[in-house]
Amino acid sequence: MAQGAEYTARALLALEILTPPTQFEIVEVGHRVTVKFEGDPELDEAGVTVLTPANVMLLKDLFDQKNEIVVSDRSPLGLALLKKRVGLTLKFRPTLSAKILEIGVNPEIFSD
Repeated sequence: MAQGAEYTARALLALEILTPPTQFEIVEVGHRVTVKFEGDPELDEAGVTVLTPANVMLLKDLFDQKNEIVVSDRSPLGLALLKKRVGLTLKFRPTLSAKILEIGVNPEIFSD
């Protein structure tokens, strides 16, 4: 139990406070990007939220329950999405690519 509390305390100290993105032309940390995956018949269209590693660690359970994808800005998909625009198709694995359909925010993270 003490280890769990210590882990939570470390995670909170490492948490980077995210502010809602103010532009929706180019993907940045905090955006929810709707993508259409190509190259894997099991994947189709999905919402992918790009966060910092610390925020991924703290918010992963929320996304697992919502059938959403959360990625670190340092992961292959996160790195591929950053600084890209709607309409681009990007390859982030040898046989898998994703077309950016929409850039927005996830209301579960940023609410009024």
